[in-house]
Amino acid sequence: MIGARRPAWVDDDLFPFESRFVELDGAVVHYVDEGPGPILLMLHGNPVWSFVYRDVIAALRDRFRCIAVDFPGFGLSTGGPGYRYRAQDHADLLVSFLDRLDIAGLTLVGHNWGGPFGLYAAQQRPERFERLVLANTWAWPLNGDLSSEVFSRGMGNPIGRALTTRLNLLVNYFIPSAHKRRKLSDAEMGHYRQAALTPERRHAAAMLPGELVGAREFFTSLVDRLGTVDKLPTLIVWADTDPIFTAKYRKRLEATFPNHTTTVLHGVGHFLQSDAPAEFSEAIEAWWADLDDSGAH
Repeated sequence: MIGARRPAWVDDDLFPFESRFVELDGAVVHYVDEGPGPILLMLHGNPVWSFVYRDVIAALRDRFRCIAVDFPGFGLSTGGPGYRYRAQDHADLLVSFLDRLDIAGLTLVGHNWGGPFGLYAAQQRPERFERLVLANTWAWPLNGDLSSEVFSRGMGNPIGRALTTRLNLLVNYFIPSAHKRRKLSDAEMGHYRQAALTPERRHAAAMLPGELVGAREFFTSLVDRLGTVDKLPTLIVWADTDPIFTAKYRKRLEATFPNHTTTVLHGVGHFLQSDAPAEFSEAIEAWWADLDDSGAH
C-alpha cells in the first residue's frame, strides 16, 4: 500500500521475505505471505513480531503457504486512530485481516497471545479454519490463577507499564531469558529492539500484561464459544522449559481440544519457534503427514 514500506533496519538476510502491508480501519498491518500449499496462519505474542517465525517460515514455505502477521504496535504494524491495543482490538483486527485477504482452509499456528486471538477469529469465521496448532498458549480467563494475577497486576499497573515503555523491559530481558536452547545474536535482538525503539512503540507490549486478567470478558466469551472449534484436528506443540506456560496449561489445552496430538519439545524455552525452529517445523510436518495418511480433515 502507498506510504507503508519496510524500514532499512530489517536485514534481508535475516528476514528474507517480502513485506506486505494492508490498511484496516486506519491500522497499517504488516505481514509476510510465503510459499504455495495449505495455509499456516502464524500469530505471534508479546513482545515479538512475525520475525520470531522466520526460521519456521524458511523451513516450511516449500510445502505450505506461510502467512505471518504483525499485530498493531508490534513489528512493522501500526494502530489507527482510536486503536486501544487491548485483547479485543487485536482479535477483531485479525478477523478484518482474514476478511480482507479472503483466505480459507486455514491452519492456525497460535503462540502466546496469538492463541486466543486466533481462536477468537476461528470462532467468528469457522468456515475459514480447518486445523489448529497451539504452542505455549491458553484459551480461558486467568483470573484467580495466582502467578498470572501477580504478573498481570504487577506489569499491568502504571509502574509496570512504565518499566516496559521506558526501559523496554520485555524485549531486553524477557526475550533473551525465555530462550533456553540458544542465545540470540546481537543482530536478532536488534530486530526486536528496533521494532520497539521508542516509548510510543512499546505501548502495545505494555498494554497486554494487564489484559491477562483485565480482559476477563473477552476470555469468558472465548471459552463459551470454544464448541465451534474444539473438535478441529489440533497439534499442541509444547516447550517444557517455559516458566510461564507450564504443564498445567498444556493439560488444560489437551482436555479442551480432544482431537489433539501433543509434541513436547524438551529443554526449549517459551519462544519455541525461535528457540527450536527445526523441531517446531518438523512437529508440524509430521502431524500433517499423519492426518493426511488417516484421511482426517
